[in-house]
Amino acid sequence: MQGTLRGQARGSARNRLGILVFRGTEFGGVTTTDIYTDVNTELVPYPDTVGSSVHAGFLRSFKYLWPDIVDELAKPRNAIDHFFVTGHSLGGALAVLAACELFDDSLSLLPQELRTHLRAAFRGLYTFGQPMVGDQAFADHFQERVGGMTFRHVYQYDLVPRFPPRTAGDFAHFGREFFGTRTSPWSERDFPVQQVLAAAVAFPVGILAFLLQQLPAGRKISLPVSLADHMPQNYVDCSKLRNAATTFP
Repeated sequence: MQGTLRGQARGSARNRLGILVFRGTEFGGVTTTDIYTDVNTELVPYPDTVGSSVHAGFLRSFKYLWPDIVDELAKPRNAIDHFFVTGHSLGGALAVLAACELFDDSLSLLPQELRTHLRAAFRGLYTFGQPMVGDQAFADHFQERVGGMTFRHVYQYDLVPRFPPRTAGDFAHFGREFFGTRTSPWSERDFPVQQVLAAAVAFPVGILAFLLQQLPAGRKISLPVSLADHMPQNYVDCSKLRNAATTFP
């Protein structure tokens, strides 16, 4: 399972907080399905959004998880007043689809009353090291609906936000992008990261950057993309830097 409902309602009866968290890719054992999800980059039509397409692996995984999550969200004990959705890497892509479901009738699984309530309670979509989920038509459609409440974080030369590569199709990001480094806290920038040309080139460079980081001399060498920068701990450390908060009122 690539993601699950982690957060539960917390706080007073009038200020209950819920956080829906999707985990990123895991390797080995039954989680090899995560790897298949990541590499299944075929663009398939996105339901009820005419003319737009999304990453087939992400959509398939989301459709598998979403019914169980809807059941949890519908339980009275999970009633919430403030709702956040978040995830890292693959989890960020699934978090995007979950937020989109609140603002579109795409998969038609949320009862209308619950959808209306969650829309009103929604406070933001926060992703970290998130790959692109859909094409430009998909990005434009949801930029209008949830773009201002989407906080997409990219650490240094992280390779994953630049994936899928152009050879897999024309993918695009939406939302507000925040860039951070080992010494610089998150700051918003106007131009989102762009797709790399081909995985056959970018992935080996990303691995080389990771290996160089293991050597004292290699740490002085900068490459255009890096798998080392994708590690969750980098995103945690950057978020701890002073003035790093990114919030939606």
